[in-house]
Amino acid sequence: MADMGEVEIINVDDFVPSTPRIDPGEDDQGERDAETEEEQEQELEELHNASVDSLLRLSKGPVSYRALLRRLAKEMPELPACNIELRGVTSTVEVPVAQEDHAIPTVARNAWAAIKKLAAIGKKQDTRSIYRLHDVSVSFPAGTTTLVLAPPGHGKTSLLQAIAGILDINSGEVLFNGRTAEESEALVPRLAAYVGQDDVHMPQLTVRETLTFAAQNANVTEHLPADSELVQEYARQRVDLVLRLLGLTNCADTIVGNDLIRGVSGGEKRRVSIGELLVTNARCFLLDQYSTGLDASTTIDITRSLVAWAHLTGGVVVSTMLQPPPEVVDMYDNVVVLREGQVVYAGPQQRLRPFFQDLGFYFPPMDTADIVTEIVTHPSKWVRKYSAEHKTHHKQQQEQQQHEDERLQLKITAAIEGDASGTSDTNANAKAVASATSAETAFAKRRRSSKIVSPDMTTPITTGHMRKAYEVVAADLEAHRRASLPATSDSGRLTNEFSKAQYGRPYAKSFGQHLMLSVQRQLRLMSRDPQFLVAHLVQSLFLSLILGSLFWQLSTADFQLRVGLLLFVPTLLAFNNMAEVPVAMAVRDVVYRQYHAGFYSTAAYTLAVNLVHLPLALAESIIFSCGVYWMSGFVEEVDRFFFFLLFLTLVGFSTASMFRIISYAVPSMEAGQVMVGPANAVLTLFSGIMITRANIPPWFIWIYYISPFSWSIRSLALNEFESDRYAAAAHNGTSAPTLGELYLESYELQSGGAWKWYGVLALLVYLVIMVSLSVWVLSRGKPDTSRGTSRVEEKDDENPHLSYTDDKGVGQRADTVVSIAASLSSLDDETNTDSRTNGNSNSNSNSNGLGSVSRDQHALPFEEASLVFKDLCYDVTIKKDKTHKKETTKRLLNNVSGYARAGELTALMGVTGAGKTTLLDVLARRKTGGTTLGNILVNGTVPSKARFARLVGYCEQNDLHEPFSTVEEALHFSAALRLPASIPEEKRKVFVEEVMDLIELSHLRNRIIGSPGQEGGLSQGQRKRLTLGVELVANTSILFLDEPTSQLDSREAEVVMRVVRNVARTGRTVVCTIHQPNAELFSMFDQLLLLAKGGRAVFHGPTAKLQPYFEAIPGVLPKDEHVNPATWMLDVIGASSAGVGEDTTAGSSDGGDGGAVNSAVGRSADDDGALPPMSPDDFPRMYEESELRRSVGRQIDVLVRAADGSADDKAESVDETSMRATSRVQLSFVMRRAFVASWRNVDYNLTRLVVITGLGLLFGLLYLRVKEDDLAGVVSKMAGLFSTAIFSGAINLLTAIPVIVGLRAVVARERAANMYAGWMHSIAMALAEFPYLIVSSLCFLCVFYFMASLSLDGATLILYFLTHIVLAFLMVFISHFFSNLFPTAETATLAASTVMSVSFLFGGLFLPGPAMPDGYRWIWHANFIKYGLNALVVPQFYCDDGAGTGNSSMLSGNATSCPTIDLVTPDGIEEVTVSNYVQDFLGLDYDNRWAAFFAVVGYAVGFWIFSFLAARYINHVKR
Repeated sequence: MADMGEVEIINVDDFVPSTPRIDPGEDDQGERDAETEEEQEQELEELHNASVDSLLRLSKGPVSYRALLRRLAKEMPELPACNIELRGVTSTVEVPVAQEDHAIPTVARNAWAAIKKLAAIGKKQDTRSIYRLHDVSVSFPAGTTTLVLAPPGHGKTSLLQAIAGILDINSGEVLFNGRTAEESEALVPRLAAYVGQDDVHMPQLTVRETLTFAAQNANVTEHLPADSELVQEYARQRVDLVLRLLGLTNCADTIVGNDLIRGVSGGEKRRVSIGELLVTNARCFLLDQYSTGLDASTTIDITRSLVAWAHLTGGVVVSTMLQPPPEVVDMYDNVVVLREGQVVYAGPQQRLRPFFQDLGFYFPPMDTADIVTEIVTHPSKWVRKYSAEHKTHHKQQQEQQQHEDERLQLKITAAIEGDASGTSDTNANAKAVASATSAETAFAKRRRSSKIVSPDMTTPITTGHMRKAYEVVAADLEAHRRASLPATSDSGRLTNEFSKAQYGRPYAKSFGQHLMLSVQRQLRLMSRDPQFLVAHLVQSLFLSLILGSLFWQLSTADFQLRVGLLLFVPTLLAFNNMAEVPVAMAVRDVVYRQYHAGFYSTAAYTLAVNLVHLPLALAESIIFSCGVYWMSGFVEEVDRFFFFLLFLTLVGFSTASMFRIISYAVPSMEAGQVMVGPANAVLTLFSGIMITRANIPPWFIWIYYISPFSWSIRSLALNEFESDRYAAAAHNGTSAPTLGELYLESYELQSGGAWKWYGVLALLVYLVIMVSLSVWVLSRGKPDTSRGTSRVEEKDDENPHLSYTDDKGVGQRADTVVSIAASLSSLDDETNTDSRTNGNSNSNSNSNGLGSVSRDQHALPFEEASLVFKDLCYDVTIKKDKTHKKETTKRLLNNVSGYARAGELTALMGVTGAGKTTLLDVLARRKTGGTTLGNILVNGTVPSKARFARLVGYCEQNDLHEPFSTVEEALHFSAALRLPASIPEEKRKVFVEEVMDLIELSHLRNRIIGSPGQEGGLSQGQRKRLTLGVELVANTSILFLDEPTSQLDSREAEVVMRVVRNVARTGRTVVCTIHQPNAELFSMFDQLLLLAKGGRAVFHGPTAKLQPYFEAIPGVLPKDEHVNPATWMLDVIGASSAGVGEDTTAGSSDGGDGGAVNSAVGRSADDDGALPPMSPDDFPRMYEESELRRSVGRQIDVLVRAADGSADDKAESVDETSMRATSRVQLSFVMRRAFVASWRNVDYNLTRLVVITGLGLLFGLLYLRVKEDDLAGVVSKMAGLFSTAIFSGAINLLTAIPVIVGLRAVVARERAANMYAGWMHSIAMALAEFPYLIVSSLCFLCVFYFMASLSLDGATLILYFLTHIVLAFLMVFISHFFSNLFPTAETATLAASTVMSVSFLFGGLFLPGPAMPDGYRWIWHANFIKYGLNALVVPQFYCDDGAGTGNSSMLSGNATSCPTIDLVTPDGIEEVTVSNYVQDFLGLDYDNRWAAFFAVVGYAVGFWIFSFLAARYINHVKR
């Protein structure tokens, strides 16, 4: 704790403010809690001596769990204490000052910034430290639970990561039992278990397998008491116990899955993450936003179990939450509040509200946690929001302080008088009283001095003010908190063998045991992905057959083809192993998390991966070798074949390890794909074939010696050419070299048997290095360090034109709402009269707003629409048995009927898996699969697809936007393409401005949207509001929203829902799903449709009727006044993970939750439990038979009849006036956005430009000294020209795929809204590539062309430049085609790499076209690489001296001025011209160079058309 001087400790209990916590019915609830505690104590006594089996079955839910924990605490060995303390912990991140402004990044701006950064090397950069944590001093005693509250980006996650040892801290220390992590006898990873925000698991494992693997690796099984049946059985059944505790038994044998593999639901996946923590023996649980994706009842159950564990075992729970329900907050012992990384409150949960009230903040009747979060987000704004209430609160505090001063003065006076007139004993007592009263007075003064809200409410409130106010009373709060703690040991000593083994060792088991467990898991993962195995083996078989038949039975004279084949072998194996990149990336975060949790060492994991991959690599090598070796005519000796097989296995194994290192080291999949291309290029380039050893510049020769390709080709060449087949003399003479020696010398390969085995040794060393690097790189990675939210500065989220309003909507925002809704005045809908009347009265209250000025000029008319659905059913077909391919139909929605009226806000709610989002998708017509039954009517009719798209807006949960657009651009784009074309542009712009005001983003109009979590982009709440605005500018009549408050804190959720409510007030029909609303958010809804599991309705009607309806059902307990109705109703219908009918009440003092919501079902209201517990299946049946259901049917009939008379007229009117923008206008807007996005996509275009320029520099330096005076130089130069086309094109191809696929969801959303056709986006993306491909090709040409001393002939240079550009376009269009053709980036990359492999193989350089077998020659003629070589390579070597050109014989007996080389033939050495040799060897003709160029152009245009057609007719986004 920071130094606060000498402060006398006072019992804070004596100074609770007179303003109580808003908790109606508190006395009655206390009586009920007392009754339930007595009942639970009786049950606990009964369970105390219960059988082991009954305890482990958790037959009585949480009661059994608490009894189990009590028994285990007595019979388990003593566990170490875990008292955690942070002292002055500070963690910062350095950010360049230039990044602090929110200037939109562009290629030019960032390139210039990079140049300035390079120029400033060695100089101190101007940076600013941003505090993640700032001087944090707080303690977490053993046996307590703590909830951390803070706005997004203010340090919640950083605090948990600091405790877990994941976060790098600049200063301060984290103490465990008074010792640092280095001094502690118990190791921190063994004590503290951290669960991050993301649920990352091995997707192919089942839930049970995931938890079992965690338990086996994290827990010590030896040294447990052998005489305790309970402990032994608990260790064996622990996974099953946690499955039952978390309600995961039904999905225990279901794979976890991910975004691409269907598995458990999001809520179940979150429970799996928590389960991984519960199956360990950790003493501190750190849970980051653990309630995300869970309904309130499930969150309460899990929290109750965590609290019981902490209280009964002496553990520590520290957690963060978004939108914490008040029932959950009340369970926690302590609360820590952070602002800008600083502690502004740390103390008992019960003191949280009084503390902030003492600071002068007014607390309305809302949830305490929500209020505190909003206060610390923008304290000054909160004061302005409730200015009148704050003034009243200030007066009440003054009166209270005056009464308190009078009471203390009377107490002191009485004590002094007693001292003057009493005996010595009474005098001593009087002095003690006087001293205590003086201390009280001092504390009262400290409390008053902590007030930071000024009476006039004009003084800005900063973090420093709040921190100083907290420090005034921090010591008193800490003393009160420690006084209420149970006595625990602070030593943390490991006193028994079990504790020493569990907490004193880095890992729970030996290296061999962890290795075996990891191998078993890897084998299971491999067996779960048979397609991957089959694809690898089939690809190896295919390529071996292709290579073997292509190089069929080469003769001894075909040494050039033989050497080309030897180059193909490692190259194609490397292409095969590129699939390791997405595989390794998919599990990397899982490994990071489990390594830091102490599950295993990175050495055990890496070795397991390689051991499991070894059989696959061996199988691939055997298949590949058998085809290539024997079919192509290598030496028919068994020992040489096995040497060939050994090398292929080592090469494949080594390249796979290298690609895994790239996957572990790069930040993203896109970066990994960018790096794979250059890595392959370097390996191939320095193999010694494409440029021979003597021609490699001395500054690059070291790369040749560390390249595994050079060692493998040398050893394989020696294995072949040193055999007896090549022992014949090359020519007559006693000292003539053998053919083998001559062939090796032609490619400057060292000879001698020792070099052959040196290659084996080199690859083994290389493999050891790769595995070691994998271990090191994995150990450097950290879980969840990139996760978080950008801190929203006060200026970023402060709208200067925004006035906070109450429910009446006073202020400018209400004016804006009325301006948008002004057209409603002519419509007559009795159900919304009150709503519109309020809106009109609001507009009169402020005549200065936009609405009063522009209401008649800029308001856009829209058609009010009521939505009716009858007997909706939705069925999907699922595979029941993968072996027999049996299919079954599952019904997700079961005869759901209802309505949504204009001007009302309707909520779709239900338990997890009830079908809320499914129903929303069906209503919005967004389902692309399955079978939908029933009727969906809009204004009494079934609308056409075009009309429905005009009437409906859909806000998806994932907030899909073009990341490089600004807020204003996104809104204008949607308005321009969705509003009627008849609306003038000026009126459309004003309308967009009004919507921007409505969603409270006017002050961020020029902020780039960015990706979630991106620095400089929008926060999560701002993205939600933008999603809403994009639909509002379309002037839709019906608005669907899927989880609009998901992943938002309570403050942002309130802002978003306030906007949604105001949208409904405009007369629109708004329907949204919502997961975990607090009481205030729930009160915003007018109507509620509640679903139970199986997609069956259990309630539909006004939210005001919810409580009376359920309380009228026998067996349902009445709702307590302080309980959130949203939580209560889910508990009623059986959402609790403990199960309906189980006792989920608060427990005893050592394991209870301090006031959790009681079970809502289980006792009759009038018979003391005589009725049996309600079943969840009863509620849908009761609803169908209820009067409420019949009233819903009547209301549906009323809405249909009311619309019958005018529906057709309205539809016709809307169709006449709602013609959207023409195709030309749509294409112009889409193209404009594509060009702007490309200009701002720095990671794509600037990175690509730098990499291609760098590759050109590498090739230029490499070929700087290559001459064309011998065969090796000519071959090297040809290979260099060939490689520049292949590898620069590969970079363009691979980098474009993630960009196209990444925009697929955005395009699908916009196409579903009929904004434009898919082909328009395809054309725009292709055209946007033009300037960057031209510039990158020009940069490459300027660097490589002149450094490599290529032809300076003008026509040749222009042809080279044009061909290089067209090839770049061709590669990009191929990537666009595959991105549109295949469903994922992985499959598109695999297809692209296959095309590259085939093109490389049949390109005609290493196996010339004329030498190909007749059956394959057509592939050469169809290969675009052939024509690229004709335009790029042949002109560079052309020389016309009149001695013959074209396809004339390459042997020239005439004198010539053209350069010549000596060519080794079976008949001896012959002199040939370079020009003729190149043309005859490649089978190409110089005269066809321009025809070849136009052929490449034709290929580019063809793939552009293919990509256009794929985008036009293929849609991979399935719902």
